[in-house]
Amino acid sequence: MKAFNIDIIKDHYRSGIDNLSSDFFKPCLSYSKVYRRAVAYFSTNTLLEWADIYKDILNNNIKIYLLISPNLSHDDLNLFKDLNTEQRLNYIKRYSTEYFKILEIYRLKGDLKKWRVDFFSYIIANDIMKIKFAFPESADLTSLFHEKIGIFDLLNGDKIAFTGSANETMGGYIRNYESIDVYRSWIISDNSRVMNKENQFDEAWNNKALGLIVSEPSEEILNKIKAYSFEYDSAPVKPSFNEPTEEYNRNYSKLEDSLWPHQKKALSIFLQKKCGILEMATGTGKTRTALSIMENLFINNKIDGVVITVEGTDLLKQWRDEVDKWNFLQNNHYKIYSHFDSNHELGKFMRNPKYSILIISRLQLTKVFSDKSTLEKYSIFIIHDEVHGFGSPAHVSNLKNHHKTFIYKLGLSATPDREYDKIGNKFIENEIGPIIFKFDIKDAIENNILCEFNYTPIKYQLSVDDKKRIKNIRSKYNLFDKKGIVYDINDLYRDLSMVYKTAEYKITAFKELVSKKPSVLKSCIIFSATMNYAEQTLHYIQNATYKYRTYFSGEDSSHLISFAKSEIDCLLTCHKLSQGIDIPSLENVILLSSDRAKLETIQRIGRCLRKDFNNVRKKANVYDFICYRDNKIIDVDHERMMWLNQLSKTKNNSNGQHSS
Repeated sequence: MKAFNIDIIKDHYRSGIDNLSSDFFKPCLSYSKVYRRAVAYFSTNTLLEWADIYKDILNNNIKIYLLISPNLSHDDLNLFKDLNTEQRLNYIKRYSTEYFKILEIYRLKGDLKKWRVDFFSYIIANDIMKIKFAFPESADLTSLFHEKIGIFDLLNGDKIAFTGSANETMGGYIRNYESIDVYRSWIISDNSRVMNKENQFDEAWNNKALGLIVSEPSEEILNKIKAYSFEYDSAPVKPSFNEPTEEYNRNYSKLEDSLWPHQKKALSIFLQKKCGILEMATGTGKTRTALSIMENLFINNKIDGVVITVEGTDLLKQWRDEVDKWNFLQNNHYKIYSHFDSNHELGKFMRNPKYSILIISRLQLTKVFSDKSTLEKYSIFIIHDEVHGFGSPAHVSNLKNHHKTFIYKLGLSATPDREYDKIGNKFIENEIGPIIFKFDIKDAIENNILCEFNYTPIKYQLSVDDKKRIKNIRSKYNLFDKKGIVYDINDLYRDLSMVYKTAEYKITAFKELVSKKPSVLKSCIIFSATMNYAEQTLHYIQNATYKYRTYFSGEDSSHLISFAKSEIDCLLTCHKLSQGIDIPSLENVILLSSDRAKLETIQRIGRCLRKDFNNVRKKANVYDFICYRDNKIIDVDHERMMWLNQLSKTKNNSNGQHSS
């Protein structure tokens, strides 16, 4: 263990200026005999940060006391109001038990997650770490144990206390924008503050804090952890990773060895072409393929840095998580920056892109090109996820000819073609390159990568009012023609399409579907054209299940997270979940509204075709509303119905390349 220099500990740390993990948490933890911590969130991802010092943790015989104060949702708080004291205690007990289910989820997965769970189990079973849960005594928010505090008891007898916004998570250590204030016992003016934080923690830990109920894990769950941990005579060894030697750089790629055949083929083609688009169905590993390409280029010194860009905070966060995991397997060789939502790290990347990766919203991409001298000085690899979105009129106007600086340019999408948009498609090809590899839904089902699905068309007709709406729209555009007013024909198609997407009798057909088959709302996403139209279905959904939520533009992602965890049955949304979000447990998709273009439909049904590790026999269901006029299906719906019906007949090949 390296000597600990207390003089380097500052009185304040802030993300951007400091690295909270390497500058503060790791050195203090590695030189402590006791660590007391009260936080809203603790994630076993934190153990990845502890991995570098886990030997110090064990050698010091450290005791870690972790008090978790759950950030209860609005629904949970409302539930608390309706529970009596006994019910509230049972709720807390159940939460405290279910928290440890992560052991069962991860213990059979890859080396990294297995080590994390093994180590977590070991330090719990051997009394190195104790966890308790702090809940409000009432549903009043003021009774929550809000303050995030920590105290390090150092080996030399000194103490360090801190308070601030950082949680005990990977995000709190690395990703999020956080700050902490630090108090040191050897500074006379700080000593009273250190004692205050100690007393505050100890009071809560011993269940003496006003307004708190503190719960411990049950003996049953602790015995399970001990039984699992006793498989090891000593602490599980952290997985070893190769150092980036010249021989390693020339001959070894970690990801490439684990790729499916179609991913290896895509990798090979891109390395040969250097630019172009991978058209890969949702769930077939576009992200993993892109990371393997990035890794190969880094290892072979073909690039200095990487820019990853896409639209939508959920997708950007997903990319950040995947890149963080990848970087850990590289022994954290690379600097990872984010420029989206509340993150503003573009400047750091542009100052020195060497061995750096920037994840940036495509809406902010023009700022990358503002310093052309930096782009010309370094070799940057750019990755456009959901590249079809790159062809929008705004991007065509703002980003034309800006990609010529990049040698390596990669586009990813399940549906790169923008139907009815020749200008957008040509722009994408000019900037990124043509489609160089294709692996569609049919290929993926046949190769046992995506699951099979049933297709059920639901018949509906237009109401008298719907027909009047169509007549009025046609009359409006006919008047434009007579007056010589120029208009975009796509505006006409869009207006007519909205009538079908929000047809009156479609709601009646939906009512009949869920009343006859309420199970359709289990593990289900309903796609609607508008929020107002979606809300017309709520009464019928409520009759079948109370476990539903909406997820519209402007709403936070808590409902999406709850749905992914199977805490709710049904999610009602518009466009937001059409692309990129990974929810393997999803079984049913209801296309209450469908686009004329295939792009949206492919993205939407792709949500439910992912294989589910916990349900190997999963077969998805797609429900689609088909309009009949004069006892004949309208052309657009007939074309979609024939296509989806044929696709639903595709079967998994038992000799395919992948099996769950």
